[in-house]
Amino acid sequence: MRISVFQHLRSNVVGYLALFVALGGTSYAATQLPKNSVKAKQIAPNAVTSSKVKNGSLVADDLSPAARAVLQGQTGATGPAGPAGAKGEKGDKGEKGEPGAPASVPSPTPFVDIHPTGTLTFPAGPSLTSVPMTTEVEDTANMHDASVPERITAPVAGLYLVTAYASWGAGATNARTLRVRRVSDDESAVELIQTGSNPPQSGSGVIRLAAGDQLEIGAAQGTLSSLSLYSSTRVRVAWIGN
Repeated sequence: MRISVFQHLRSNVVGYLALFVALGGTSYAATQLPKNSVKAKQIAPNAVTSSKVKNGSLVADDLSPAARAVLQGQTGATGPAGPAGAKGEKGDKGEKGEPGAPASVPSPTPFVDIHPTGTLTFPAGPSLTSVPMTTEVEDTANMHDASVPERITAPVAGLYLVTAYASWGAGATNARTLRVRRVSDDESAVELIQTGSNPPQSGSGVIRLAAGDQLEIGAAQGTLSSLSLYSSTRVRVAWIGN
């Protein structure tokens, strides 16, 4: 029996030697792999699972774009506005603009010249009384209506020059007033105030009127009795521009 075993070993010595080397090489490969010797092609698909990855060892760059998109959170709320920035430098002066279109001038140019037909008598008192200007010297644009003789109506919008002249009866010593005012807001265009025995007085002013605005002429005097306002009293209104 021993002869048979010995003969068996001697006949298969090469085979046993090969088996020993093979087993020894596998053990070495499993326990003595050099650092960084395992590459992607040595790893089977799906062989690396979550349990084999060290927690906290992966960063965003280790993930695919698709994986990063899945992990993206919701858009956060808008943050508070930041402080105002510093004032910028003054810009360069712009180029000169083109000349504007010429202003339109109504034709004919609105103008009215009116005065009382005769001497008017005004009672004593501070309140203004309407002055009926019943005589039209000139009216180019139907500004004066004889049915409302104390008023003048602007036919077009623009600036108007208002000129007034007042001639009161002699012997007056207290204040006398002739006033031309805008009816809509009581703004004065001209206000003549005389005191004592002053001679007749005149004055002028400029007022902006919209189309349809009206001016009203009024007078008041503060003597102890009624006082005359002569027919030489006059009011002129002329359109002078936009």
